Amino acid sequence: DIYIGNENKSRELKDCSLITATYKFNGKLIGRIGVIGPTRMDYNNVISTVKSISDAINEIISLNFNGENKE
Repeated sequence: DIYIGNENKSRELKDCSLITATYKFNGKLIGRIGVIGPTRMDYNNVISTVKSISDAINEIISLNFNGENKE
């Protein structure tokens, strides 16, 4: 999700942008990560980075809680 300036639900973030991604377990939302930054930033880079981190967290959760990485 991307919220820019006044799109942010929090008044304190009206001069900022918020880029978030979720991570899930068994299809259920269990967390969210994000970046708060200026309204003028390299959106493509930040979105790509947040998505990559979210994908990595999803993979780690899947490997560790679906029994694929049990020792």
